[in-house]
Order: sequence, then C-alpha cells, then structure tokens
Amino acid sequence: MEYKKQRDKQIIFHSFRYQILPTTQTIQLRFDSPIKNLEDLKKKKNEFFAEALSGMKRLSYSRTELNHKVTKIDKDCYLIKLAAKRSLKRSTKDFKEEEIENWPATSIVINNNPDVQKMLIQFNRKTFSDTTNIADILQDSINEALKEYQLHVIFEKIFDEVKFWQ
Repeated sequence: MEYKKQRDKQIIFHSFRYQILPTTQTIQLRFDSPIKNLEDLKKKKNEFFAEALSGMKRLSYSRTELNHKVTKIDKDCYLIKLAAKRSLKRSTKDFKEEEIENWPATSIVINNNPDVQKMLIQFNRKTFSDTTNIADILQDSINEALKEYQLHVIFEKIFDEVKFWQ
C-alpha cells in the first residue's frame, strides 16, 4: 500500500526532441522580410520558434476545449500549462448524479536553446492518455505560425522517462 502512495505522488515527464526546419530549400523572400537568404533563416529559426510559441493564441483539439498559458522562464526556456476540459461525475447526498466541469492540467517545459531543443511533457492521464497527443497539438499550432517564415517544427519522443517526487 505504501508503494502505491509513493507511485501516485510521482510526477512523470516524457522527453521529446525537436527540429525546426525550412519547408523548402528555395525560400521566397518578401520585401519586408527579416530573412535575407536560407542561411539567415537557419540562424534565426529558434527566434521565430520562440515568437510562435509566445504568440500562440488558441490550441485546438477536436475532442475537447483546451486552455493554455505560456510563461518565459529564462532566455531559452518556456513553461506551458495546458488544461483540457473534462467532465466529472459525482453523486450528491440526495442520490442523484451530477456532472461538473473539470480542467486537469499538464505542464510542458521547452528548452529552445539551439544546442538543446528539448521538451518535457508531464504525463497526466486525467488530461491526455498519451503525451504524444499533446506534442501533436503543439506542433500543429506552432507550425501554423511558422508558415510565415517558411519553417516547420517536428517533435519526436525520446524514450526516457524523467521522474520527480512531489
């Protein structure tokens, strides 16, 4: 029984790496573009990624409503809190079932240093049953913003689990 209590207190993070890549090798320059050529785009890709991350307005998922908050922790690190709308059923004292709104949250940490480019996603079964779904939601949203710069991001799960005690 004591082991179960300890296991329930563990906070598990799944690790992902990511790449920010040009969508084409022959970029189209606009008159007001901050990019001068492909090499310039590659040098500034993490800046554009950070801008896309900070500017995320709405995350969409077909199965439920999502809410998020992005906080810059330091120069290259970001914390995202992501909550999914879930319903919770409970029994009342007059023997009826009642459904209430519930917003379980997951924490996401992104290190956007060009030499690191890693992301940790907290595993919380109440939010999503698989952290890959969260990575896909973020990828779609960020890629929408990166289109403007002819870039896209790809998140890939790394199979090591990082555990923290509460």
